[in-house]
Amino acid sequence: MPGTPLPPPGSNSEESYKLISNRFQEHYSIEKAKGNKLQASEKIWGSVAHALKAAAISRGWQHDNHFLLSQVANQLGSEAGQLTEYVNHMALANEMHRNFYENEYGWDGIEHRRQDARQFIKLIDKARVRKPNTFTIKTEEDQNRIAHLLGLPTKEAVLNRLLPIGTASAEGFAPAVGYKIPTSRRPDLSALKSPEPQRSPRKRTNGSPTLTQESIDHRVKRSR
Repeated sequence: MPGTPLPPPGSNSEESYKLISNRFQEHYSIEKAKGNKLQASEKIWGSVAHALKAAAISRGWQHDNHFLLSQVANQLGSEAGQLTEYVNHMALANEMHRNFYENEYGWDGIEHRRQDARQFIKLIDKARVRKPNTFTIKTEEDQNRIAHLLGLPTKEAVLNRLLPIGTASAEGFAPAVGYKIPTSRRPDLSALKSPEPQRSPRKRTNGSPTLTQESIDHRVKRSR
């Protein structure tokens, strides 16, 4: 049995995800001893995924699906100036997730990716515990990635209003350490509109409209 305890059900803290990451790494050795290649492969992916979830929690980012975990990895890599390294590590971890379904690798390939995953997790953990670096949005890819991590709409017009290229954040766009998420609401311009002129209501008597003095004067002018 793994030495790392499983967190209580429903626990979704940074510490809980890190514990599960450690636990999956221990599970790998157990599954390998049993000869379970597919289960061992999935434990490699699980250890990386939960390390990324712990890092996302530390930054206040979205992390609820596979796509978002890739975005977390890409942003950590971009922030550290190691995007290519992070992308390569993530690709190997993804291969282990796929191997669970496709049975593509033997033990040599699996063990190689297990060693790579351990190095990747060290990078992720290092990024998780340090203060985020200042990050500046330079490309549309940066815009979309950060919008996804913050849970913001990704339509072009909205991005250019909320996260225009050139926007910088000393907190690395991390709400958990002080970044303020921009509002997606448009300003209320109703107070700036000119008031509509009020019209005199027509009075009714026995169901028939009664002419007001204003309408009588208007008709007299037209008849002249």
